[in-house]
Order: sequence, then structure tokens, then C-alpha cells
Amino acid sequence: MRLRLAALVPLVFCLTALGALFSSSQAAETPAPSPAASASAGATSSPPDADYYIAVQLLDSSKKAADGTSGVPVPDVKLTVVDDQKAEVGSSVTDAEGRVYIPIEGGGKYTVELDE
Repeated sequence: MRLRLAALVPLVFCLTALGALFSSSQAAETPAPSPAASASAGATSSPPDADYYIAVQLLDSSKKAADGTSGVPVPDVKLTVVDDQKAEVGSSVTDAEGRVYIPIEGGGKYTVELDE
């Protein structure tokens, strides 16, 4: 079952696209790339060489980390980026730190979804 990020109450998502922070219910709009990045470049758990990408850190805010801070990373969750036409741009699974980086082509609005 595919859910939008905003539908998950106990989880906090930190989205970063090109250095800008977005809340879980906002779409990221990016400028047109030059040169264009390839949508087939794939996703990775470390920042890609691509000019444009969406970075996500998935945290469970209902749990405390070992250092006492709120939010424990959630690994092994598939995240998918879709464009404003609902076409899949890329997807990947969060790493041990709850992070994933998904290359995008830029120049549009994107939504991050997750599979439950």
C-alpha cells in the first residue's frame, strides 16, 4: 500500500532538495538542470554525483535515540519520488541512518511517497 508522507503521524521526515528544507507535505520545485540529469541514474544512500536530487532522512519521532534526542532512524523503507504527472522518477530504500538520495531531473514539482 502506497502512502503519502503526510499521512504518517508518528514519523518525522526531513526532506532536503538542493539545500532547501521542505516539510513532508510540500512538493519540491527545482530549477531546470544544465545538463539534464538522467532519471535512470538510480538512487543511492550517499549523495549522488547528479546535479539535482532529493535527500530524505526518515525518523521515528515516537522513539528516543541513544543520546536522548527524539527520532530514531528508520532503515529499510522504500521511498519513491513521483513528478506532478504521478510518473515515477526514482526510488530507493533507506539505509541504516534512515537516509536516501534519489536523483531527479529538476525543473518541476516532486512528491516523495513510501510503501508501507
